Amino acid sequence: MRNRTVLSDRKRPFLQKLQMTASEYKTIRQQLGTQAEVARSLGVARSTVAHRESGRMVITPEAALAISALTRPKKQRVTHRPNASDDRHLPGSTAQPKNQTPTG
Repeated sequence: MRNRTVLSDRKRPFLQKLQMTASEYKTIRQQLGTQAEVARSLGVARSTVAHRESGRMVITPEAALAISALTRPKKQRVTHRPNASDDRHLPGSTAQPKNQTPTG
């Protein structure tokens, strides 16, 4: 079995800044959905979310980071367009292929 080195909080200063109260956790969770929905997104049991909200379970910096990450909007993917004037490949485009003439 491998020995795992656990980093102390001194070596993880970025996690020390991620302190969250039970009421802050609950407010964020309510914005995201039900306890069950958020639990599913976080990969934890619904009871874990309920215990964090009620203060019966300590909200670790990792748990605060995880629920905070769910609130950030996802970055939109920018796709490369081979030729900006050629919109034939876009869904719903009315552009005609260059070698055809419009009919009708």
